[in-house]
Amino acid sequence: MILRIFRFLFPIIFLLGVGFLAYRMWQTYSERSVINNKLTQEETASSTETVELLKNTVQPENPVPKVKVTSDKKSNNTGKPSIPKVVEGKNIQKSTVSINNKTFTVEVASTEKTRTNGLMYRKTLPKDHGMLFVFDRSAVYDFWMPNVSFSLDIVWISEDLKIVDIKTVPPCEEKIIQNCPAYRPDGRAKYVLEVKANTFPGVIGEALIINR
Repeated sequence: MILRIFRFLFPIIFLLGVGFLAYRMWQTYSERSVINNKLTQEETASSTETVELLKNTVQPENPVPKVKVTSDKKSNNTGKPSIPKVVEGKNIQKSTVSINNKTFTVEVASTEKTRTNGLMYRKTLPKDHGMLFVFDRSAVYDFWMPNVSFSLDIVWISEDLKIVDIKTVPPCEEKIIQNCPAYRPDGRAKYVLEVKANTFPGVIGEALIINR
């Protein structure tokens, strides 16, 4: 008798157990779904706040790129940067350069700003005047002639004040200044002198005097 009752109740108990287990699994899944939805909403809100914060942040202006007129590289110059116009300062340091009984009165360009501007944007250059570029160290320095209105003698001078190289160069007439040629000396220099074309009396190897 007991065995018959057990056989009758066992399938019912089994089905109830399976149903209860399925219900618990469904309940757990529902709770996890609710939690995931809340996390997704919080992350979306956080991302939106971050984007709005970035939009409202004042970004600093990009600095003007520095223009380099020098190079230590031994390859040909390519991709020259555009040159901003630099207004000349009121207090210009001057000096003299003497060789073979001739003396030039020169402006001294010893900062990156004055070296970059050089003799650009000038209509004329007085007789026996010029510019002396002074660098921090000896190296191979390339020069070029955009926005220069007259031909020049460019004289590269070593640290011991001997002439390394001399080139007479015309102004660049290219409309695109990046197409202007660069002029490279045959050796390292610490000073570079620019004077009117065909007025420099020295030759390579000679020594000169710089009064500073």
